[in-house]
Amino acid sequence: VQTCALPIYAFSRMRVAVNQENCTKDGVCETWCSEVFVQLPDGEYGVREKKRYFAEDIIFDGLDGKGHAPSGLDGWARVPIELEDAVKYVAEHCAGECVFIKMIDV
Repeated sequence: VQTCALPIYAFSRMRVAVNQENCTKDGVCETWCSEVFVQLPDGEYGVREKKRYFAEDIIFDGLDGKGHAPSGLDGWARVPIELEDAVKYVAEHCAGECVFIKMIDV
């Protein structure tokens, strides 16, 4: 019998996005969870998927090309299971109330 040992984060149901229109640019999200939140070139904050957890690094910055994906509420990043509590904390305490979470069926 052949088995497939997939990492546990491959089954993460949580997705997160940042509505940059309401971003206060204070960076608290990145301070609390830098594995998921990142400052974008325009000074606002967005989300990312790191190669450490997934197949490749992806920044949800709205740019074209490899390693980029839609930004804002058009770009929902996967959240590694071990970071779900940190992401929930960020969403609950974001001053701009711009961090959104959704759970999907896998």
